[in-house]
Amino acid sequence: MGRKPGFYSDIGKGARGLLHGYVHQPPIHYRLGWFNLSFHLLSEIDRIVRGLSAAFQVVMPYQRSSMVEVQYLHDFAGITMGASLTRSPVVNFSSVLGTSSYNIGTAISVDTLLGQLSQWDAGLSLNTRFLSAAVTLTEMGNVLSASRYSEPLTF
Repeated sequence: MGRKPGFYSDIGKGARGLLHGYVHQPPIHYRLGWFNLSFHLLSEIDRIVRGLSAAFQVVMPYQRSSMVEVQYLHDFAGITMGASLTRSPVVNFSSVLGTSSYNIGTAISVDTLLGQLSQWDAGLSLNTRFLSAAVTLTEMGNVLSASRYSEPLTF
């Protein structure tokens, strides 16, 4: 097990994965209702310098999903900064402190059009060989969520 804490999006991922099944949209989506076609391009550059990576994502026709993101992963910290690719971008910042076994983190988003905080989340997680648990505070502090997954103990 590595020492690095990962990123804020990883908090509680082990416990949530069983609940939601890690469902991902395929890169190219085609639906034959009334001709609905979308295109998803994701380009990632890993290890620009030690621990630093970048991502550029374009989703057509859903331009609000297009973004650029920079991530830095250190032994005991993970930082992500990103912005949507629109005229008035939403700027995101998240950070995590800890190890792969336990960590605490926060994420905030600022809407540059309104000039105000549009989202803030906080969470902590515990990951051991037998237990994966997380507690998160989301939706501007209005929703408290907890998730847990444990392996059955066998003797």
